[in-house]
Amino acid sequence: MSEADVTTRWGEPVAVRRTGDWTYLYYANGLERQAGFWDVVFLQGGQVVDAIVRAPGRTYLGQSSSPPERAPQFTPPAQPPANPRPDAAGAPGAVTGIRVTP
Repeated sequence: MSEADVTTRWGEPVAVRRTGDWTYLYYANGLERQAGFWDVVFLQGGQVVDAIVRAPGRTYLGQSSSPPERAPQFTPPAQPPANPRPDAAGAPGAVTGIRVTP
């Protein structure tokens, strides 16, 4: 299904974002406060590859990466890599190898 096919069936999106080969079509669903986001259709190379749909009356017949029955769960932040050199020169953000000549 192409972008034109989606807009023919669902109308004009609230927002469209494009980056590289990807296009994101955002649609109001009336559940933004409960769901936390608009419905979104993901297109790659001009073809639909995924959709997250919550609006009553809209359906996505493909396999959604976020089906309605999926319970939200916490995603912990990634741990920063362990500092291999705990001395000052190996501290995060330390600048080394610089020579200052006044």
